[in-house]
Amino acid sequence: MFIGIDEAGRGCVIGPLVIAGLISNSQTKLKNLGARDSKLLVPSSRKKLYDLISTRYDYAVEYIYADELNDIMKRYSLNEIEAMYAAKLLDKLIPVVRQSRDNNNHDKIKVFIDSPDPVPKKFENRILKYVKSGLSDVEFIVENKADVNYPVASAASIIAKVSRDMEIERIKKEVNYDFGSGYTSDPMTTKYLKHHFLDKNIRPYIRKRWSTIDNLRQPKIFDF
Repeated sequence: MFIGIDEAGRGCVIGPLVIAGLISNSQTKLKNLGARDSKLLVPSSRKKLYDLISTRYDYAVEYIYADELNDIMKRYSLNEIEAMYAAKLLDKLIPVVRQSRDNNNHDKIKVFIDSPDPVPKKFENRILKYVKSGLSDVEFIVENKADVNYPVASAASIIAKVSRDMEIERIKKEVNYDFGSGYTSDPMTTKYLKHHFLDKNIRPYIRKRWSTIDNLRQPKIFDF
C-alpha cells in the first residue's frame, strides 16, 4: 500500500497553501492512468485526471489559508508548517490503509513525500515530530521531485493543485475580479495587488509576509 503527499500554492501571494495525500495499492495503475507531476500538465488534462483520481482513490486535503499562514509564520518556517500539515494527513490516511488491507498483509505502508527542503531528511524529521500514528509498519521515502518520480505523489500533486485552483476561482467570484493565478510570478496577480491590496474583500486571502507585499504596500498599511 502506498501513500503520496504533495502541495500546491507554496509560492503564491493570494490564496491557500494546499497539501494533499492519496492512497493507492498500485503505482503502475496510477501511471497508466496518466498521473504526472501537476506542473507538467495543462489545466484541462489536470482537471480530467483529478476527476478520475478523486473518484477512484481515497485521499485527504488540508487547506492552510492566508490569514492562518500570516499568523503562524510569525513563529514557524514554511517548511515547518508544511511538515505539520503533512503529519495531519498521515494521521488521517494511515488508519484508513490499516483498516483496508488484508489482515494477513504485513507489508510496509510506503509513504512518498515531495520535500521542499534541499535536504529531504530534514523535512522527514520535521514530519516525524508531529505524526501521532504508530509508524512501526510505515516506511518513508522523502525526496526532492518525488512528485515527478513516483505516481502516487504525482496523483497527490494533481489533487492538491486542482483543489487550490478551484479555491482560487471561488475567491475570484467573491472579489469579482480575475487576478490570475495568485502567484508572484503572474503579472495579472501583481497588477491586481498594486491597485487592490487594500480592498477589504481580498485582504483575508493575501499572504502579508511575502516580499511581494512588502514591495507594494505603504508603511503601516497592514498594521491596523
